[in-house]
Amino acid sequence: MTSRSRFVFDTSVLVSAAIFRRSIPREALTQAVNFGQVVATTQTLEELLEVLQRRKLAKYLTDHERVQFISDLAVVVETVVVTHAVHDCRDAKDNKILEAALSGNAGFIVTGDMDLLTLHPYRGIDILTPQMFLQHVGQTPTG
Repeated sequence: MTSRSRFVFDTSVLVSAAIFRRSIPREALTQAVNFGQVVATTQTLEELLEVLQRRKLAKYLTDHERVQFISDLAVVVETVVVTHAVHDCRDAKDNKILEAALSGNAGFIVTGDMDLLTLHPYRGIDILTPQMFLQHVGQTPTG
């Protein structure tokens, strides 16, 4: 992995990172920011915003924490335009993660979604769980 590595995080990993500050997903996000560039598309960011605003998350995340997480993420995420449309995932809604990775020239997708993990590697992109990602970058998960 080089300091110019590029990473895509799926929505569920980002939601976990937002809710649990001392967690493997949060550590994975932190390491990705330290090692390279996190990339997303408008579609993946819109999904994240929609999920974070769900009522059922209010018991885990205050409005202030939600806004702070989104603000912090906005500083470190590069938004890329979708240039590659794909239809390869068995769960069609996950294709947007693949599109973000291809369009953003990412080398890694960090996810807990089995529909994505079963595609590893996908067109040269490593698809790893947050824990596997931390091991890959030489960090011991503590969450």
